[in-house]
Amino acid sequence: MTFSDFHPLVTAAWYLSVLILTTAAGHPVLSAGAILFTGLYSLPLTGAKEKKDDLFFYPLLFLLVAVTNPLFSHKGRTPLFFLNDNPVTLEAILYGASFALTLIAVLLICKCMTKDSSAERFTALIGRFLPKTATVLSVALRYVPLLKRRAGEIREAQRGIGLVSGESLTDRVVLTAKNYSSLIGWSMVSAAESARSMRARNYGVTKRTSLDPFRFTARDAGMLILIALCLAVTVTGGITGALRFDFYPALAVKTGAITAVSLAGGLLLAALPMLTEGWGWMKWRILRSKI
Repeated sequence: MTFSDFHPLVTAAWYLSVLILTTAAGHPVLSAGAILFTGLYSLPLTGAKEKKDDLFFYPLLFLLVAVTNPLFSHKGRTPLFFLNDNPVTLEAILYGASFALTLIAVLLICKCMTKDSSAERFTALIGRFLPKTATVLSVALRYVPLLKRRAGEIREAQRGIGLVSGESLTDRVVLTAKNYSSLIGWSMVSAAESARSMRARNYGVTKRTSLDPFRFTARDAGMLILIALCLAVTVTGGITGALRFDFYPALAVKTGAITAVSLAGGLLLAALPMLTEGWGWMKWRILRSKI
């Protein structure tokens, strides 16, 4: 069992809830938890090269944002040193670090959402309510990987027949221009064929029917209720001020039992996909051991 096995409504509710909490709360603990759990969840979804790029990109982004903020914001009551007669304060550094955590968390959540999403799941989610919009968006989503694959095929074909040789800058520019021209022509012909095919099937003439391979089960209902409970607990804490975390003019952190419960709800919400994957892995190991 994996998190992507749930109904599209459940996964969409989770991604939307985590995004709202991470951006609206702005609490560094929630942002750090989202980075940790979402990062662990994304490991099976990415390849080795992508993992290597992430290990370089996200720490660099964190340092860039955390260091840049004190250079432009000089608010705060705790100056550490002066740079060009401007104070570099502890509060500005901490705020920059907190904002960097939130930014990285949002990027990781959106990355996992992209990996988990598909045209089929997206169409099943909104196809009954907005069929034309769902069709247009599903076709658009399909063409993104399709264009990448076609561009690779065109590039290899041109190199194979020797139209462009060498690895100089001029050769690469010429090859890119030819690839772009061929790709646009191929895509236009493919789009025209798709339109003729849809017209031949009388698309839009009668009431639209759709194949929905997803069924909303009791397991989906249970996960949706759990997401709603975690979201309600954390939102309640935010409304009551239990998640207050102010940086200016001085650092002010709200603590207490309500704060702990609210943070636990947000962290549990962020950890749901990873916990689901872990439970499915353990269950599989137990079943294999009984064979």
